[in-house]
Amino acid sequence: MKKILFTLLLVVSSVVNAEVEKSVDVSGENDIRKEEKKLPDVDLEQYKDELLSYQQLQRKNMMLKLQAENQKLESEIKKNGSFVSYDTDDNTMHVMSIMTIPKRGLCATIFYGGIRRVCKGDVINEDYVVSDITGNYVEIRMVNDISDTGRKIYLR
Repeated sequence: MKKILFTLLLVVSSVVNAEVEKSVDVSGENDIRKEEKKLPDVDLEQYKDELLSYQQLQRKNMMLKLQAENQKLESEIKKNGSFVSYDTDDNTMHVMSIMTIPKRGLCATIFYGGIRRVCKGDVINEDYVVSDITGNYVEIRMVNDISDTGRKIYLR
């Protein structure tokens, strides 16, 4: 058993020594190759200027792509009829969504100088009250005018 281990150890050490001798370059051939692969001298100022101009060009390209994408999205939204102009004008009211709330029934999220949720019977301001909400529109009436038939604001 000892002879087998000794023989195995001898074989392994000779293989390792042979690999080490192959990897060590005593002839100096690698030094010549290193000189051949040396990179050319670079003008750092010129390289810096080229890099900065390339970065500016990339930023400009990104901005143009974003502008084109925004224009495409705006035209698509307007074409579908779901574009809502969020004016801060007090007379402009938009229905943004209609949902069902437990114990209150149908309620709507409206934009009227700000975003708020209203349900049937809620007073929007001192002039208007929500008289009805369906799946498609919110109907509002004037608070003090009994003859008012109401105005329907459709969901966009």
